[in-house]
Amino acid sequence: MCQRRSNCHEQCDYSALSQRNEALALESLEEHRRVVRGLLPRHGGWEVKTTGDGFLLEFPSALAPVQEAVESERIARAQPSQPA
Repeated sequence: MCQRRSNCHEQCDYSALSQRNEALALESLEEHRRVVRGLLPRHGGWEVKTTGDGFLLEFPSALAPVQEAVESERIARAQPSQPA
């Protein structure tokens, strides 16, 4: 039996950033999407849909979305913070 696991993935503080600096928020959102979409093939996942600053993703196992989320968080933390 094939079981699929879903993962919701949202960008942190997007709403607050968009209120302070909409252009920077949109730039940050595009970078977030690029990172998440770049990691999906590595973890066997696929994009079901986007919802504003979030994704609905599916993966073939329970471990894969956790690994993708951890890697995504590491990448986000390694990027320098941008002033608003």
